[in-house]
Amino acid sequence: MMKHEFTNSRFHFFTLIELLVVIAIIAILASMLLPALNGARERSKEIKCAGNQKELGTAFFAYSSDYNGFLPALNPAAGWSTFVKKGWWPNTLTKGGYLPVPVWQTTGSFSEDYGSAISGVFRCPSVPDAEIFWGGGLGVVEAPQPTSGYGFFYGCHQKPSRYKRASQILLTTDIGRIKSGARQTSLSLRCPADYNWNDETIAKSFPRHMKGQGSNVLFHDGHVKQVKYLLLKANRDDIFGYKSK
Repeated sequence: MMKHEFTNSRFHFFTLIELLVVIAIIAILASMLLPALNGARERSKEIKCAGNQKELGTAFFAYSSDYNGFLPALNPAAGWSTFVKKGWWPNTLTKGGYLPVPVWQTTGSFSEDYGSAISGVFRCPSVPDAEIFWGGGLGVVEAPQPTSGYGFFYGCHQKPSRYKRASQILLTTDIGRIKSGARQTSLSLRCPADYNWNDETIAKSFPRHMKGQGSNVLFHDGHVKQVKYLLLKANRDDIFGYKSK
């Protein structure tokens, strides 16, 4: 009878120690790669946010060219208590065909009537759904009165061509706000020289990018760059045009 020898089998089974070594190597590689992947993901959001603001800038300037150099008003009414429904700056830019019609907020206190656009160029990619309060996270500077500097006002239209420092004055940014302990979005923010970043009941603002240290900023000449939050908060180089335009 012929005998079969199996001492040189092609099959090799891992020992428990070998399996543990492989698992440990995979865990080490994962711990090294995950931060890099997360960083790349956040960087892509920052790039997308900057692109959104450039597109917003194009829409603002197109509107301006059609209206004798003027930007849209925050709202055509004289103030918040008499605001015109569907008359906020996002409504104006979309109704005029300067931007695609976005998804309007349908939950909470705000809606299309309040200009609360939460998609497309109005949405900062770093804003999770749970933080949406009023708008998608990109806002303009609202000044309490026209004499306090440049900005968007109720019933007033600014003319950027009159600015001597257009490349240094903020047009839009992605800063959010904290109210009652919750992180929220807003369509507008205040110059710190007026309100020290307090917008009535808003406790404080916070940056979206640069690992929580800064924000993307669109300037009145159309360029976008990241600016450290502390410089914004201190109104460094008069970025809000409070002293001069």
